[in-house]
Amino acid sequence: MRAVFMRARRRIDRGEPRRGSMALVVILLVILIFFAMVALVFDVGYIMSTQTQMQAAVDSAALAGATELLDGVGRFATKTPSQVEAAARPVAVQFAGYHPNGNKASSYADPARDVTFGHAAFDSATGRWTRSWGTAYAPYNMITVTLRRDQEGSSQADAPLPLLFARLIGFGTQSLAVDATAVVMPANGFRGKANSIIPFAYRDTAWARLQQAQVWYMVHHYIPTNSATPEFHLFHSQKRDNQGQLVFDKKTGLPVYEQDVFDNYAASPVDKPVATVTDGSPDGWLEVNMYPQAYVTLAAGNAGTVDLGGTNNAASALKEQILHGLSAEDFAAMDAQNQLTDGAFILDGASSVTVAANSDTGISGGPIDQAFQQIIGHSRVMEIFTDPLLGNSGGTVYFPLTQFAGVRILSVRLQTPDKFIYVQMAPILDGNAVADLDAGVGDNTTVFAPLILIE
Repeated sequence: MRAVFMRARRRIDRGEPRRGSMALVVILLVILIFFAMVALVFDVGYIMSTQTQMQAAVDSAALAGATELLDGVGRFATKTPSQVEAAARPVAVQFAGYHPNGNKASSYADPARDVTFGHAAFDSATGRWTRSWGTAYAPYNMITVTLRRDQEGSSQADAPLPLLFARLIGFGTQSLAVDATAVVMPANGFRGKANSIIPFAYRDTAWARLQQAQVWYMVHHYIPTNSATPEFHLFHSQKRDNQGQLVFDKKTGLPVYEQDVFDNYAASPVDKPVATVTDGSPDGWLEVNMYPQAYVTLAAGNAGTVDLGGTNNAASALKEQILHGLSAEDFAAMDAQNQLTDGAFILDGASSVTVAANSDTGISGGPIDQAFQQIIGHSRVMEIFTDPLLGNSGGTVYFPLTQFAGVRILSVRLQTPDKFIYVQMAPILDGNAVADLDAGVGDNTTVFAPLILIE
């Protein structure tokens, strides 16, 4: 033992370092590196967690703000671009504030700086969206919301994110910014089920005439009575007898016209899924009689009902579809009939996507009338068909369906010989609708797909 001690003493006397001191230095260095790595890992996780929270907040803000865009596009555009901005900005800020991020209990978006508007179009060739911002691209179908943690000196929740441990190695804060873009698109189909569809079809030329009449009426605010003017024929059609033959005045030989486009009802609000309907109080939005379509030639024994889904055309089946639309079972039946495209009920006349739907025969009152009475004021989706009809008559005729149209049920009477179902154009958004990515929202769009978050 004494010999060991003497050897150690000689090494110290010669200036050799102590092995214990070297080990201590190494241990301290390892500990320092370990804590630096722990700090780095903890704060990196903290940053990523905050970024995830910010993304959830900005997604919510963009979708909420996009709901206000619906009031500025399509046939029922009731707001100007500046009014849309004024409505959407506070909504986006409000919904961002419902979400925490990092050390803040509420996220913050500056309404002027962080909420922008424009137009988005999908490029099917590249599979990407092209985005253009500013009033030059109004009416807007796109809103982008940005959330920031990069504003030095700010007292709001957009100040840089303070770090916890990384400050020990010289990093006190981290700047972050995330954004989300939501778009409004028209619908050209439905997938899985379609709660809003009713089994009624309307002729494309008559629908186009209603749209043209609406444009004229919104400018002039009266229904013309002079049959010599072109606009008269937007609101009136030549009368037909019960065999579908055109009627002429026996004395003059001139055509006999009857009005088939009206403004006899008021729906309030006109731009929402459900409205209160008032009879005898015009609201500026025209209505037509969806069923029976007596003023146009249809197949004998049919007045505009189509058989969608199962082949059961009993009144109880029609009632179920009027109230609840097409079910998953209806979609399965349509798939078996080769009426679906990639599992969806798609109609797009512009792209020649047409579905031949078997007609139902004429309807009577009872359950069907009761079903319609329950949805007075509600928006629904009907189908638009084009000529020529396929087949013979009654239930053997097939309607070539080409597009969907949003309508509001205003008044129904099916239990007398003088039957009618009065509807007016109306906007509708169905949660199962399929977005038509190849088309933009047009002036006559009434059926919308759910809001989409894009890249």
